Amino acid sequence: MNEFVNIVVCRHPETKNGHITPTGGMQAIKLSHYLKEKGLFPERIFHSGADRANQAAGIMAIATDPYNISPEKNEAFHPMNHLREMVKDPKFIQEMQAKKTNLTIKQALDQYSYCALLRRKLRSALAALGDSLARRRERIAWVVSHGEFAETAVGEKIIDLVPYGIEHCDFVLYQISTEKGKIINSQYKSFSEISQ
Repeated sequence: MNEFVNIVVCRHPETKNGHITPTGGMQAIKLSHYLKEKGLFPERIFHSGADRANQAAGIMAIATDPYNISPEKNEAFHPMNHLREMVKDPKFIQEMQAKKTNLTIKQALDQYSYCALLRRKLRSALAALGDSLARRRERIAWVVSHGEFAETAVGEKIIDLVPYGIEHCDFVLYQISTEKGKIINSQYKSFSEISQ
């Protein structure tokens, strides 16, 4: 039997000037309740280190289990930490400034070299976190990230369906094998679907 851990990676909720808005706070609470109702009660909650992700993780921890869960920073889920090496490349600057509307992950991977880098880095971060969870005998974690990142590691089955640049509080549920640290399944869910 293949054992796995579940890691939910979501984009932060609505912000203004880098801070969670009241609407964003309600989005984070609603997402927390939805995930709990689906049996995805976290043993740990992480954030990328960005203020908006940290704030969202705090709100989600309070909405989930305020006495036993404290958000933890995991900079492996901060996209800019992986792109610093590319910032001096003019091609990278052009790619970052290009309009990216209505693309799927597959299309973004075909068009932008940095998207492939982010995909590799997110897969590596998921494998490391999955290993850490398994060693602690934990099965479920939530991660709040930001930018075009949370969705980049989706599996081949849905790579043509998942949008590149997911909306606030959209998330991907990644199932990571505890034996090999590989993604064995991924499911994308938009916040608009769960808030109807």
